[in-house]
Amino acid sequence: MRKYWQIFKVSFNQEFAYRFNFLMWRVRNVIQILVIFSFWNTIFSNSSQAFFGYDRAKILTYVFGILILRAIVLSSRAVDVAGEISSGNLTNLLLKPVSYFKYWFCRDISSKVLNIGFSAVEIFLLYLWLKPPLYFQGDPLVLILFLVSLVLAVLLFFCNFVFGQYDFFFYA
Repeated sequence: MRKYWQIFKVSFNQEFAYRFNFLMWRVRNVIQILVIFSFWNTIFSNSSQAFFGYDRAKILTYVFGILILRAIVLSSRAVDVAGEISSGNLTNLLLKPVSYFKYWFCRDISSKVLNIGFSAVEIFLLYLWLKPPLYFQGDPLVLILFLVSLVLAVLLFFCNFVFGQYDFFFYA
């Protein structure tokens, strides 16, 4: 377990190796949210207006929620698997006493922790600045189904990169 904790820490620190790239990536995320927020805020300038059953509060909650969901689902170090295979570095990892799956899972989790933390700060600051109306779901069944779909989305995205490179196993 300690070796995987070390993998987690090293992967976490690697995210800051190119600080300017990291900073610009975060700025890009904030700009995307601001553009989408401005778009929907303009469309729903009349607060009593609704499109397809969604009012201003629901759409703006979606805009802010998508920042966190993207950080949870789409932030992944597993995209580097293909490069590791093509460069020949896969052999170095397979010779070490670590599970290949657990190694990439630890790297993936470190990326997600970092991105969720920064996304939470960005959302908090944007919320204080923009003061949008938010909608909170109260139906427990919808919340449970959301959490289940979120976990499945994370697993699918991760497995797509880790196991997607080995399609020949499924066709043999």
